[in-house]
Amino acid sequence: MAHTCGVCYSKTTSEKFKRTCFNKHEFVCDRFHKTLLRAGKQDHCSACVMEREMEEKRRVEMKNTLDVIEGLEAAADQGGCCGNRKAVELRNHRAKYNTLTVNLFEIRANTERELQERKEGFLLWKAS
Repeated sequence: MAHTCGVCYSKTTSEKFKRTCFNKHEFVCDRFHKTLLRAGKQDHCSACVMEREMEEKRRVEMKNTLDVIEGLEAAADQGGCCGNRKAVELRNHRAKYNTLTVNLFEIRANTERELQERKEGFLLWKAS
């Protein structure tokens, strides 16, 4: 089954599509995912939505971990001795936060690299 324009039903592999439909009826998302979107629906790319949701999930997890660290540090400051178990818990949460931070930067770098690859592929397709 061939993919077609949602307005004029031209096949997306045809030259007619590139001349008459592309950037009029159908658009590529801003992050160059392999999804054509109808006019006015550019913000509905499922891959972009999933990327935003995952980014938000990671930021919430980092914030929650940081809140736990701050709570443990405040308890240690107020109570003097926080006990060996609390010290281990604090160390584990700091390690988790550091790992989350490193992972976030790696994911962002990979996402940017993939974006550039998709953009290059799109530009090659458009030029052909």
